[in-house]
Amino acid sequence: MGLKARLKAFMAKCWHWILKIKSMRLTTWKDLATISALILGGIWTYMLWIQNRQNRPRLVIAHLVERYRIPGRHEVLLGVTEKFSNVGPVAIELKKAEIRVFQVLPLPDIADQRAKTEDSLNGTAEDDKVWPLLQSYEHPWDKERELIEPGEGDEIKNYFLIPDSIEVVNIISYAGNPAEDSKMAWQASTGFDLRSECGTALTEPKEAPAQRK
Repeated sequence: MGLKARLKAFMAKCWHWILKIKSMRLTTWKDLATISALILGGIWTYMLWIQNRQNRPRLVIAHLVERYRIPGRHEVLLGVTEKFSNVGPVAIELKKAEIRVFQVLPLPDIADQRAKTEDSLNGTAEDDKVWPLLQSYEHPWDKERELIEPGEGDEIKNYFLIPDSIEVVNIISYAGNPAEDSKMAWQASTGFDLRSECGTALTEPKEAPAQRK
């Protein structure tokens, strides 16, 4: 059930209790206690409902990666399925997400040079000045897809044409926290060897905060 439908059902239940309270006559202290309990119960239910949609969202992202050779062409087709899972107690309304594919091997000259410096390559996995960015997609979330309820998930299938001279890539997915409009709150990273005979890889889902804004 979507957010609007849940809100409508909740409002209908509130109106039902309001009508019930209005129909009661205050004749005894017991009646007053009953009405007070109904009011407090309604407030408590509302607070829980709000809390389950605003506090502490938790999302994990996993990748299913596939590689397909294209006969007669110097390219390979890289398929990446992004699996978004809501593992928290609250609903998540995703507003933005992005996937990027970086070259790792052959080792870029700038990466080779930086590896020999004091800075080394530490913390550079998302730096397109060190690792060439081969492809990137931004996901325009639609009204039906953006809401992921607790315990539920969603998937996006992506395809990229990659030169067959590329040997290893690093795939990074980002998803934005709706409570923090300027930040990408979650990410997943998968290294994939395009030379592998298997041609597929599945990453274990885990929570990983994004470092990039």
